[in-house]
Amino acid sequence: MGGEPACGGQFFGGLIDELTLFDRALSAQEVSVLYNACDAGICQPATVVALTANLEPTAPGQTVVFTAVVTGGFGSPTGTVDFVADGATPLCTGVPLAGNQAACSADILPTGSHSIVAAYSGDGGHSAAASPPLSHTVGDSSNLLLTVTKGGTGGGAVASNPPGIECGGDCSEPYAAATAVTLTATADTGSVFSGWLGACTGRGPCNVVVGAAMNAAATFAPAALAPLRIDIDGNGNGPPYDALTDGLMVIRHLFGLTGPSLTAGAIGDNPARTDPAAIATYLNDILPILDVDGNGQADALTDGLMILRYLFGLQGNAVIAGAIGDGATRSDAGQIETYIQSLMP
Repeated sequence: MGGEPACGGQFFGGLIDELTLFDRALSAQEVSVLYNACDAGICQPATVVALTANLEPTAPGQTVVFTAVVTGGFGSPTGTVDFVADGATPLCTGVPLAGNQAACSADILPTGSHSIVAAYSGDGGHSAAASPPLSHTVGDSSNLLLTVTKGGTGGGAVASNPPGIECGGDCSEPYAAATAVTLTATADTGSVFSGWLGACTGRGPCNVVVGAAMNAAATFAPAALAPLRIDIDGNGNGPPYDALTDGLMVIRHLFGLTGPSLTAGAIGDNPARTDPAAIATYLNDILPILDVDGNGQADALTDGLMILRYLFGLQGNAVIAGAIGDGATRSDAGQIETYIQSLMP
């Protein structure tokens, strides 16, 4: 009907040596692919589903994320994916593709070996397909529980990677032995993250390798308290940091004293806080920064003693002698003095 033959070929001479039949109307994109293929006919490229897991093995009750990736066919795939364990146990049903991927988070697999399959529904440009079975093992390590506790009068949440902890509401997760986990604390608006105690230290993301039951304590304080400091009575006036007021109340609190025993004779001039309950609340809000040696514990005879000594004006070995706790990440006198000075902005 006029024009030139496609791809430098010949006009159709009325002979057919290859024929592909479709049981549906082809999309414009499919027609374009066929036209530009320079062939008498072309079959739809096979749809392939690949399945991976973010962890292997896992512990009973631990969250594992299975990800299906759909390729092949014509254009970008749409549709849904079903994830099934052992041929019969639904893990996730009708998960829509995002791009060419669908993910399923599951924590219901019992101890043992499992075969996981991702089944793709197909669409106009892609045939239905299933992944090869993925073997996944759930080991018997239910005692390796990582637990997050939250403290302080501020608000915030802690999340884990690999997923499993959203604390918030889900504050513990069993992990297989030797699993590396990162915990990230995020303060709510109007709050600040005071820091970690327990399995974690400092104020940044916490990286642990689960080797036993572990606990990480995250503390959140009202943002109005920032920058967090050891001016316990909040007098802020020359000098705001004093051994016989602030230092004494720190060590009393770490010894477990409460009520009038916490504050008796230890409130400075022009204080912002005088009530024992208010003092105790403040000390609990800043508790992680009192971990002077960085071993995950705020202890009277180590951290409290070094703060008191420093506020009395001691320096060097006189600050740290006999007062460094087990597992300390700061043990040198210079490190200790620099850290305590950072609590006195």
